[in-house]
Amino acid sequence: MIPTLTLRDSNRQGLLGMISFAIFAGLENMFLVRGDAYGNGSSSDPKNVYDIRKVSSFIELARKLEVTISMEHSLCILSPINLLRSGDDAYLKIVRGRENAGVDILVAEQMFEDFETYLDRLREIRESGISCPIVHSVFPFKNYYDAVYCIQKFGWKISETELQNLKEEGARYGLEMARKRYHLLFKNKELIQGVSISTRGNPEVARYIVS
Repeated sequence: MIPTLTLRDSNRQGLLGMISFAIFAGLENMFLVRGDAYGNGSSSDPKNVYDIRKVSSFIELARKLEVTISMEHSLCILSPINLLRSGDDAYLKIVRGRENAGVDILVAEQMFEDFETYLDRLREIRESGISCPIVHSVFPFKNYYDAVYCIQKFGWKISETELQNLKEEGARYGLEMARKRYHLLFKNKELIQGVSISTRGNPEVARYIVS
């Protein structure tokens, strides 16, 4: 069980209260994220409120709190990493800040691009000095429209060939895309510390992808 805590629209006391409860309840994992901003910055968009602005600051607070509450219970803290920004020095400084603050695992969302390019991004991350374990996400599409939505929502880059195959074959091709990605990750275990599979609400999806 890995609850997600979002800094956006959460006040400091509420966040610390949730961390305290997690420790007392015996939860072992916590995923800490900043939270995507609402809209595109126009005057009609909802206001983005951050009582704690940096994930690294929240990680530091969580580590201090757990030492105060319990010397025996240690949270495993996870936080996201965007491999698309592997060449962005300012972003890598943010990630190193999270690592120095005490994050245990970084979680990378799937990027639908040439796999060797993906590995090159990962090598660039490591060469920058980030050594924390990275878990890589595998996300199976349900159909063509699911993929188009993700392109528009998250800016994912999916080839025209894959989009056409999704349009013709639907979920079956989406599963094959995810299965291929999983096995490529598995074959490169010297660079890959773990894989997280999104089941999209159906646990059998994970069984098929790892088969």
